[in-house]
Amino acid sequence: MTNYPTVGTTIIAVFCFQILILCVLLLLKKEHKVRNRLLALVLFFAMLKAANFSLSYVLYLSGWDELYRYFNLKLLFGIGPAIYFYTYSLLRPAFVWQRKYLIHFMPVGLEFLYHRSYWFEEGVIGILQVPSNTYEYLYVGIQYLGLASQCIYALLALGLAWRYYRKIDFRLSEPERKQVRRLISSVAFLISFFGLWYLMRGADVFLFRGAYRMYYYFPMFTLLSAQMVWLGFKAYHWKPLRDSEVIKVELGHSIAEVTKEPDAYDAIMQQLEHLLQEQRLFLDPELSLKSFSQSANLPQRTVSKAINAGTGHNFQTFINRYRIEEFQGRVRQPDAVQLTLLAHAFASGFASKSTFNAVFKKYTGLTPRQYVKQLEEKGSAKGPKT
Repeated sequence: MTNYPTVGTTIIAVFCFQILILCVLLLLKKEHKVRNRLLALVLFFAMLKAANFSLSYVLYLSGWDELYRYFNLKLLFGIGPAIYFYTYSLLRPAFVWQRKYLIHFMPVGLEFLYHRSYWFEEGVIGILQVPSNTYEYLYVGIQYLGLASQCIYALLALGLAWRYYRKIDFRLSEPERKQVRRLISSVAFLISFFGLWYLMRGADVFLFRGAYRMYYYFPMFTLLSAQMVWLGFKAYHWKPLRDSEVIKVELGHSIAEVTKEPDAYDAIMQQLEHLLQEQRLFLDPELSLKSFSQSANLPQRTVSKAINAGTGHNFQTFINRYRIEEFQGRVRQPDAVQLTLLAHAFASGFASKSTFNAVFKKYTGLTPRQYVKQLEEKGSAKGPKT
């Protein structure tokens, strides 16, 4: 008769070994370096949970239970930040890793020290004792703090996905967009898995002192390991298009790689125009190329080149076009007479009267007063006075 726990442990161990290999391959891959390194972190932290269980069972069968304390390593506080920053890198192609982000992983170091301590050993033993010892509460508390950390970062990651899903990596082809969506789905699976795991594990520990752990340990960790192998495999084989070009642009003190395809600037222009129409950023008289690029989550150089290629004009001329159209729409309104021409100009995003007059004449061939008078003659509106 087949020994199901032994078979299950073997399967999980094989998957964990494959995950380690994929982590190394992702770290060595040249394309999308930051993204792949963050994914390797996600895979590694998730794998540790399954690997710990598999190793503990092997040591138990071998009669070497005492050795487990030297190998035990879960690092639950690393999963949440790794998932968040990986999702961030998927949704924002210009993402650049900064040293300040390391603060999110500081709890991982504290957790590592705890796992090497006497408190941890006694806490694990306490779960299996009736009555338990006081170290059990510390152990369980840290476990659920790890869950809380994962939930918080999961919500942050989902918030990013919600905000940027429609404009996700618009420089990519449709097959690549589908690949990104699959990878995000895998991240969502990982988040859901740990939520369900802690629910089942908590119920078993507090109600039945872990008596039913064998019924869910093997199926769930097998599923987790298989999913992580699939995620790593798909990400490793995700390659940029042959015709694509990688531009290296300066971003602060770092270098960011931006993919440029033959039609990339057209796609970027669609994104920029959508952003202007949706958030009406042109109404800000202090809007600059830098602040606009930050709102679009793109390097300034990329935005500037896209505008130049798409319109033949510079950034300021491009924005002023929107301001002129806003002004023209305002003076057509029935209540336009309540404000002066200059008030409407300021409300449209212009910072000075001279700039407004010069830009308006350049675009329309008329002065603002002549334009309003023309509207009145056509009966379109009764415009404001100068």
